[in-house]
Amino acid sequence: MKTLYIASSFRHTGKHLMSLGIMKELMLKKKKIGFFSPVGLMPIKKGKGYIDQDTEFLRKTLGLKEPSSLVCPVVLDSKLMKQAATGKAHKNLEKIEKAYDKLSRGKDIMVVLGFGNIWSGTCIGVDQVSLIRKMDAQVLLVCPGDIEIHDTVDHLVPVKKAIEKNLIGVVFNRIPRAHLESFRQEIVIPLKKRYGIDTLGLIRMDNQLGSITVRRLFSLLNARIICGRDHLEEPVERFAIGAMNLESATRYFRQIRNKAVITGGDRSDIQLAAIETNTKCLILTGKNLHPAPIIVSRADELGIPIAEVATDTFTVVDAVEHLFGHTAFRDEVKARRAAEIVRKNVNLNRIFRKLGI
Repeated sequence: MKTLYIASSFRHTGKHLMSLGIMKELMLKKKKIGFFSPVGLMPIKKGKGYIDQDTEFLRKTLGLKEPSSLVCPVVLDSKLMKQAATGKAHKNLEKIEKAYDKLSRGKDIMVVLGFGNIWSGTCIGVDQVSLIRKMDAQVLLVCPGDIEIHDTVDHLVPVKKAIEKNLIGVVFNRIPRAHLESFRQEIVIPLKKRYGIDTLGLIRMDNQLGSITVRRLFSLLNARIICGRDHLEEPVERFAIGAMNLESATRYFRQIRNKAVITGGDRSDIQLAAIETNTKCLILTGKNLHPAPIIVSRADELGIPIAEVATDTFTVVDAVEHLFGHTAFRDEVKARRAAEIVRKNVNLNRIFRKLGI
């Protein structure tokens, strides 16, 4: 049996996307595959305990029969976090090893989804580097393609040194479309020549995968909806901040499609400029600051939802940045798109040869 461990030196880089795409391809090859997620970071209540939301979605999407409690034996719920804080979370590794041994029986290959970044887990007694060695797993790293060159090297090289021969290569995700060729020259070639790290895939930024619905955006911000309730399923791909003068804002808004605009509740001029461009929703900030009737009327006419958040603009921007950095694909459309992206942009055959399958 072979084991592929999908990890990253950063959080939120596309490990779930990669796991889904690889497992879909292995299923087409009629391989007996097992999926394992040692630690889940997105707890949801089920019965008397918790399961991991992301693992459950992947399990159902792939039609796997094993229960979620076996596929993801440790979930970072409030109880486990308290144990970690007091140094009492020491039995998790044993729990993971037992679940993995049971799940891997009769399989051709196990695909293991790492959690957080590859250094995560120490506080709950789960050292991922040690886990990789115990599983005798081959490691595929998924890394961001939208950071500085020195950050890429600074994060990749320590991982290479830690897992040595277990590393089969790296896939870079979310590369800005205009930078693909320069990325090959400045990152891919030097990594191979200087550090012996193979690049097995280059994935450009994908607006569809990175989008979030207006409804979910409003819900996660705990925003009060003013108008546009019939248009809450529209996808938001980017966000823009309306904190400049009207002329600059208008020029800025025209350059960004399918956006959410975040601005103060008292900036009627910016609000009107936003809804006259390709805007999916308005998020108005500030306590007791409400949009003028003419803004609400025009937004209703154009089908643009408006919502209020009783905090300042920069607090909301910080929250939205986090949401767009971690937009999980928990619907079938995004799952199909993810599998298609992996198939087209990752050298799956080379990965399988390195695994010996």
